Amino acid sequence: MSEKRLEAEAIYVALWNVPYVILRGILRVLLGRVRRQYVQNRLGLYPPKLWSVKQACFSPGYEPQVQKVMRKKLKKGSMFLDVGGAIGVHSLYANRLVGSEGRVIVVEPDPINCEILKKSRWESSNVTLIEKAVWIMDGHAYFSLGTRYLENDDTEGIHSTTGSLTPLPEHYTKGFIQDKKTKVSTIRLDTLAEWIGVDIDLAKFDIEGSEYEVFADSKLDLSKFDNLIIEAHGRYPSDDVKMLVRNLRAKGFKITPLTKRESENIHILAEKDKSIRHK
Repeated sequence: MSEKRLEAEAIYVALWNVPYVILRGILRVLLGRVRRQYVQNRLGLYPPKLWSVKQACFSPGYEPQVQKVMRKKLKKGSMFLDVGGAIGVHSLYANRLVGSEGRVIVVEPDPINCEILKKSRWESSNVTLIEKAVWIMDGHAYFSLGTRYLENDDTEGIHSTTGSLTPLPEHYTKGFIQDKKTKVSTIRLDTLAEWIGVDIDLAKFDIEGSEYEVFADSKLDLSKFDNLIIEAHGRYPSDDVKMLVRNLRAKGFKITPLTKRESENIHILAEKDKSIRHK
């Protein structure tokens, strides 16, 4: 995405944000905060564009709630880890935020997506690709390949939508997964952190259901992670999501859901409580 396009989007968002904020203020004055929230929920007044404007990012297809946190947590010289980086949408954005002084590490096991990442034209040389899957052990595992997807003219080409080490029922019912597996290298999250060697300012996880097993590991050391964004897959609120939250709190993290809308997936922000020392 060019600098001019980014600047144009920023101006466009600013122009839309003013009436959007005014409308929300009027509804709150007339109805009160609770009634306003109820009316919006009942009428479904959270279309992607308004959701993006609320997050100050007019890119509804690229998780604006995640990018909002990235803008808050990343600065020049920061360290960003993208686990399940796909074709690098968030990594490219993070690269702009951290600059040449920072580092971006992308972890992606799908071979098609890795080829796309290798061909990407990064603005600096501080981006590292690790062709592995984050898992509960260092070694190998069988990875269910995602279906192939071709976007419109703005794309790098055919890429994989959603591969997983632990596919959920929704992956099959929605046609996200192929009936084909490939053997991939795996790495524990704390092994990866030790290899990186510095504290990680922000890590984003989109590992398609494997997050439950990865973060359930009682021996997992998260001491080098300051902030985590985790996409929890499966209907929210579910027992799995509740357990994920409990596991993160037990390791000294404060939890904030990044969206209050009921959905099949929810992004969770986990911020380290630096007054407590946990593993």
